[in-house]
Amino acid sequence: MTRPLMLVAVLGLSACAGTGGQQFDNQNHYLPHDHASHYINRKPLGPQPAPASSPRHSQDGVPMRMSAGTRSAHLPSAGPSLVGGQTQLQQHMSALAYRLVSSAHGLDAQSGIAVSGFVSQEDYRSQDQFGRLLSETMMFQLNQYGLRVVDFKALPFIRITPEGDVSTSRDYRQLSGKIGARYLVHGTVSETLGGRLVNARLISMGDNSLVASAQQFIPDYLVGGMLKARGPEVVITPEQRSRYAK
Repeated sequence: MTRPLMLVAVLGLSACAGTGGQQFDNQNHYLPHDHASHYINRKPLGPQPAPASSPRHSQDGVPMRMSAGTRSAHLPSAGPSLVGGQTQLQQHMSALAYRLVSSAHGLDAQSGIAVSGFVSQEDYRSQDQFGRLLSETMMFQLNQYGLRVVDFKALPFIRITPEGDVSTSRDYRQLSGKIGARYLVHGTVSETLGGRLVNARLISMGDNSLVASAQQFIPDYLVGGMLKARGPEVVITPEQRSRYAK
């Protein structure tokens, strides 16, 4: 092959590589994702994964993948109940966690992450059962990615009560004043037409700088199904309660 032809071939391969999608910089990023800061002078960073081994989100059995066109996490077609051992609601929460972790830059996995409740975007104060479920699910998902999650609501003892054995509390007077975490995950829930829009943020507790962010829309029928699934309240009789009285 002559030199001019070789030059044309090299340029053609470079053009194909440039249009074939973003390359993953595994030196500074926990998971593959699309982000403008991956590029320097319009050139992607890091090695490009082979087409046959496109990044997949299957660490906890969730059948999600990175779209070859948009490089964003998406859910496959699913029925109303279970997909890969998870409900559709869990699928959406898994997608939220994937976007959050994958958008983190320079994340120290062993520094400790605390997860607070997801509050209403209207007042930043109120929190319903759905918001509490979001925070509990985020703790699970982050732990599945190998990150060190700190449960700051855990008590240093086990309290035996009529309702059961309790090892967590929402009373700050019973909890440790030191959280032992460098990062904080928190977020808001906005009620929109047809569902709820969840915004999650991972911030550095030292300076409140934003380390990662994610957004996920969850349809109303999934949220409503979860709220209707609550069982009847357990009533403790005075006789049963007296057994635990000091």
